[in-house]
Amino acid sequence: MVNKPPSRRARLVLFTCAHSVLFWAAIITAVSIVGLLVGSQIAHDRGQSVGWYTGFGQWLGALGSFIAAGAALWISMSDRRHNMAERQRTEDRQDADLKRQAGLVQVTAKMFGKSQPIGPALPTASIGIRNRRTDRIFDIGVVKFIHHGEEMELTVGRVNGFAVSPRKQKSYYFAEQLPGLALETDEWLVIYQQDTLPNTPADFASVRYTDSMGRRWEVDTEGAVTRL
Repeated sequence: MVNKPPSRRARLVLFTCAHSVLFWAAIITAVSIVGLLVGSQIAHDRGQSVGWYTGFGQWLGALGSFIAAGAALWISMSDRRHNMAERQRTEDRQDADLKRQAGLVQVTAKMFGKSQPIGPALPTASIGIRNRRTDRIFDIGVVKFIHHGEEMELTVGRVNGFAVSPRKQKSYYFAEQLPGLALETDEWLVIYQQDTLPNTPADFASVRYTDSMGRRWEVDTEGAVTRL
C-alpha cells in the first residue's frame, strides 16, 4: 500500500503545531505593522486622511501589549506544566525504586526441614521469608494464606529463625513472638504451618512488613509488591 502525501490542510496543521506561540505572536505583529505602514503610505499618496490609521496604530500598540502578556502567561504555564511533569516522573522513578527494594523481601511457600528432638529434620510445609534488602525489616506477619484453593487464617505452628535479630543464630520462636522479630540483611525465617493442615505447601501466601523508614509493604509468593 502506497502512503499518500499529507494534504495541504494537514501540512498547515503540522506547521502550526511545530511553531511556538512566540513565533506566531511575532508574525502577527510584524504583518500588522507592515499593513499599517503600507496603508498609511497609500493613503498619503492619494491625499486621503490618515487620522483613522493613527487610531489603528494606538489599537495595534494595545494589541501588541496584550500579545506580549499572553505570550508571557503561556510561557509561565508551559514551564509550570513542564515542572509538574518532571516532578511526576521523578516521583514515579522513586516509587519504582522503592517497590524494587521492597520486592527484595522474598516470600516462598515450600517444604523446609523442621528439626525434631530425636532424628533428622522432617520436611514440613512452611512459609519462608528472606530479607535481601540493605536495611532491616520488622512487624512481620502473614496476612493471606491459601491452601488447597481455600483462603484461611494461618495458625503458626512454630517459627524457625536463621540469624534473626535479636539473636544472631539459629533459633526457635513461638508464634506470638513473630511480630517482635526483625530481619537484618540476608537474614531469614521459616514459619511452619499448623499440624492440622495437610503437609503440603500453600498455594499462595502474602506477608506484610515495615521497613527501616516506616513504610509498610505487602509482598507475596508470586512476587507482587504493594505499598500500604
